[in-house]
Amino acid sequence: MEANGTLIVVDTETTNKYPSQARILEAAAVVIKDGVLLPEYFSSMCNPGAYAVENTDEARLVNGITKEEIAAAPLEAEVRAKFTEFITRYEGAPLTSYNTHYDRIVLEVSGWIPREWRWGKCIMMTASEWLGREGVVPWLSWKHEYKWASLTEAAHFFGVERRIAHRALDDAILAAEVWLKMTANEKEG
Repeated sequence: MEANGTLIVVDTETTNKYPSQARILEAAAVVIKDGVLLPEYFSSMCNPGAYAVENTDEARLVNGITKEEIAAAPLEAEVRAKFTEFITRYEGAPLTSYNTHYDRIVLEVSGWIPREWRWGKCIMMTASEWLGREGVVPWLSWKHEYKWASLTEAAHFFGVERRIAHRALDDAILAAEVWLKMTANEKEG
């Protein structure tokens, strides 16, 4: 945990896998406070504009979000303002996500958060180290790190039930639950 025992776990679904080029189609944020996943959350689809709506075929293959869903979603400026309002309620709390490298770049490049926003540990990197030590994911000697564990692999390893894959709220909740299992195991061990 970080500031005041609070951590905000975010997830985005985007137009493609290149974070500096991707546009946000869906965003979610959940809050962990003092080791408990709070029932309040932010979740919204997002319409980033006509060009993005027409260029979502790659995203649809991953997350199943259709052009019709995007076209009917609130405009990006409205969703961005609500997202920012939600996360700033938890003054000083850092953000994290399962794949912090990706989500951080997407959120910063898209102007959803300032570059100086504080980030906590990457859940994927922490989970990959844990699963690597247990022999679940291999050591990549040329990279000097373990293979990055997928969110599904980490959830399975820590006994967290997987819900709908590749939707922002479900992935944010799942990542938060994995984080809580890891931190609980660290306290016990």
